[in-house]
Amino acid sequence: MNIFTGLSTAISGLYTNKKSLDVTAHNISNVNTPNYVRQQVIHSSADYSQLPNSKFKLGTGVSIQEIRQLRNEFLDFKYRLESEKQGYWSAKNSVFEEVQGILNEISDTGLQKVMDKFWNAWEELAKAPDNLTIRGLLRERAVSFVDTVNHLGEQLNKFQEKLNIEIQNKVTEINDIAKKIAKLNDNIVIAEARGTNPNDYRDTRNSLLDRLSQLVSMEYVEEKTGAVNVSIGGKHLVNREKYYEIGIANRDIYWKNSDEKVKLNGGELLGLMDARGSGQRTDGNVSDKVDVVFAYTGAAPAVIDDYKTDIESRLVHNPDYYQIADTDISDIIDYIDSLSLEDNTHKKVILFDNNSSGIASETQMEEYIEEFNKRGVSVTVISDPDNKYDASGQQGWTDLTEGTGGSFFDINNISDSQFAEELSQETTNTLSRHMGTVNNFLKIIPSIKQKLNTFVNTIARNINYIHRQGIALDGDTGIDFFLNTNPNEPIQMGNITLNPDLGILNKISVSKNGDRGNGEIAKEIADLRDSYLFGNITTDDYYRDIVSDIGVAGNEAATMEESQEILISQIENKRESISAVSLDEEMSNMIKYQHSYVANTRVVNAIDEMLDNIINKLGRVGR
Repeated sequence: MNIFTGLSTAISGLYTNKKSLDVTAHNISNVNTPNYVRQQVIHSSADYSQLPNSKFKLGTGVSIQEIRQLRNEFLDFKYRLESEKQGYWSAKNSVFEEVQGILNEISDTGLQKVMDKFWNAWEELAKAPDNLTIRGLLRERAVSFVDTVNHLGEQLNKFQEKLNIEIQNKVTEINDIAKKIAKLNDNIVIAEARGTNPNDYRDTRNSLLDRLSQLVSMEYVEEKTGAVNVSIGGKHLVNREKYYEIGIANRDIYWKNSDEKVKLNGGELLGLMDARGSGQRTDGNVSDKVDVVFAYTGAAPAVIDDYKTDIESRLVHNPDYYQIADTDISDIIDYIDSLSLEDNTHKKVILFDNNSSGIASETQMEEYIEEFNKRGVSVTVISDPDNKYDASGQQGWTDLTEGTGGSFFDINNISDSQFAEELSQETTNTLSRHMGTVNNFLKIIPSIKQKLNTFVNTIARNINYIHRQGIALDGDTGIDFFLNTNPNEPIQMGNITLNPDLGILNKISVSKNGDRGNGEIAKEIADLRDSYLFGNITTDDYYRDIVSDIGVAGNEAATMEESQEILISQIENKRESISAVSLDEEMSNMIKYQHSYVANTRVVNAIDEMLDNIINKLGRVGR
């Protein structure tokens, strides 16, 4: 064995253990560094040396195979997958919390308390209709109602604008992360090519990937070169050292310099986008437009004209009317399709039936109900009570009316003076039900605005209808109680005001016959509180349902966020158990590498002494 081979072997041990000590020191110094992943030196035996003229090989020491990071890629993947969901629900939960603060129902200034005082004022006025003090109190309560709902509308609009800013901030952050990842990719590829260690770059890049996964649903893959490619919705956000920015256009997310939308599947950005809706101030506005289709057998009933007059007195926009005679249910559906009516209008079918020829079998009726509901159509039937059910007493018109949210009227009462009024009232009730229908609170702000706008619109329309029939103390009649600020739009939050004429308290119309002591109109308005103005829901119950639905949806978001946080915490704990720096373990490694280093120095010293004897002492005879 060549003596220098032994020296080389010992020196390899010195170098390897010194590098191991350096890595250990690096781990210890970063024990409190966020997102740092501990590193480990992997030792391997150096290449063997073939002995001359021998089949034996000789070991040449130790080498460093790699300096690796101790991390579990599967846990990283799981962490980012769950972070995407947590980010989505966190964004929605924060929006619900803000909305609940805006509604402020736990205080005395919440809309429910304001409405209680408003209805109570009408009840008091019904008892003393000519009392100016009570009239003044009613006007004060009405102003409070108007101010409250207008303030709610403005607060929700401002909150939407705030969400616009937050969405822009998230987009800017995503672009910034993409830029940084692309730069780190370049640094890592260069370092790998030079044979140096880029693990600290990897730590920074992994922390950016963790944050990006909270912001948006993304996919990523690492190449053999060390670069990570990141994509959103199947399109590259980062490709090696290149990155592609996203931006906002028409209140939606697009790839910059492109008309292609970004496909979002999760994360904080999608949560905010869903919560905000389109971002338009008109998002969530309602339309009191209704399309009425009269279907009948034989001649057109005379009550249709009275119905038209009454329903038009209730609405800002006059309905569009259509008539189809001598038909059955399937013909009505085909006829509605042929009209190409607007999607956001309520469609009302009023079916006058004298002979029940349109009653279908149970299977057919279920199909018809599904088709009407798919088109947003409520069906009201005017027929003989015997036609409510078929001969078996099970299948009849009530299935169709109840299944579509309509009503059944006795055709024998069609000549009654109040029949047209009751029919038009039922139409406005189903209109309100249609306006306020929200299947879910996916679009949080638009859904809440739609529900509240429907509430305001329905109350104002019905109060105006009754108030116009009343007689003021000065004999005037036909006075609206509420007005729409913009006459081209229906009454709703932000577009409602008290009629300025009612500043003169005598103009409040509560008498039905002109008698100063008559308060029938005030009583009818007070009774609206418990009337089924929203199909099958009373006014008070409708508002309570709004608050309850928001609470349930908000609780779901909070629960989902909490569940995701627990899951992420568990995954993070597992990651920490693998990747975090343990001072005890590092101290143990330090002692191990130190002893190994000292042992190798002793070998070097021994070889040094041998060389000294060979060079300086051998062959020196006689001294």
